[in-house]
Amino acid sequence: MHTVEAADSSTPLRSAQNDSAHLTTDPEVTHDVNHVVSVLGHTLNSDRWEPEARVGYSGLQAQPYIPATGWTGHYIINDDNFGMYLTLPSDMLRNFLVPSKNPNLHARIAVAIVPSGVQFSGLWAEGIAVRITQFLIKITKIQHPPIWLKRLAQQSGKIVSRTLLQTKESYRQYIDSLVQDGHTTLTPEIEQRFENMPEHIWVSEITLPHLYTGNKHKLGDVIIRANATDEEHSAVKSFELAWFPGFIYFGSDHQILPWDVRTHVPLIREEETIPLLEW
Repeated sequence: MHTVEAADSSTPLRSAQNDSAHLTTDPEVTHDVNHVVSVLGHTLNSDRWEPEARVGYSGLQAQPYIPATGWTGHYIINDDNFGMYLTLPSDMLRNFLVPSKNPNLHARIAVAIVPSGVQFSGLWAEGIAVRITQFLIKITKIQHPPIWLKRLAQQSGKIVSRTLLQTKESYRQYIDSLVQDGHTTLTPEIEQRFENMPEHIWVSEITLPHLYTGNKHKLGDVIIRANATDEEHSAVKSFELAWFPGFIYFGSDHQILPWDVRTHVPLIREEETIPLLEW
C-alpha cells in the first residue's frame, strides 16, 4: 500500500523509511512509551460537531484550517494483549496537554513507515499547502472565475485539507480519470509538468466542510515534493504545483495556466469498487 495519510496535527510524528529496526532502536521513539499498537485504518463520522465549531465559534481555540482528521471517529487497531480489529477513539491522539502531564490514556508518539526517499513530513506539507491555498485564492485574478473558486475564497477560513502520500504514477492515474470523465484536458505543457514531478509527492486535497462530508469531493490539490530537504523547503523549492477551479499554478517558475476544472471533483479513492481512502 503506497498511500500514507498525515497524522493528526496534535500528535508528534516520527517517520521510518522502510526500516523496522529504526522503530525499536531510536531512543526518541521508545522513550516513555508503555505499549505499542498497530493502526490499520479508521472510521469516518461526518456528523462530528467539533471540526466546524472550532473555527465557527470565537470562544474556542482558533485554527487556520480544518484537518480532515477532525472527522475521524476511531482508529482501527491491533493490540497483542487484547485482540485484533479494535477501535481506538481518535481523541486519544489529540494531546492538548503536554503528554507527560496528561492523566488520561493517550498516544504519546505516532510512527509512520514511508517509502525510501521520503524526507519531508506530511504534517509540514499540509501546513505549507494550506498557506499556499489561502495566498493563491486571494491574489490570483482570472477572467470569468468559476463560482466554486469564488466560494472557496469567500470561505477561506473554513478550508478543509486532506493530505495523502502518493506516487507520481498513482496521481497521474487520478488526473487521467478527471480527463476521462470530462472534467479537464491536458495540454502538452501541463502533461510534461506532471511528468516532471518526483517519484513521491504529498497531495493536500483542498475542499470545504459540506463538500467533504456530504459529497466526498474537493476543489483543488496542492502538491509538495516528498523528497524535499530542509534546505529546499527553506528556499521555497518544495512546492511543486497547485490547481483550483479555473487555473493551475507551478511553483518552480510561478507560471499560471488555464485549468478546465471549474467545479468540485471526487477525492482520491484508490479502489473503484471498494473505496479504501475515506478521509
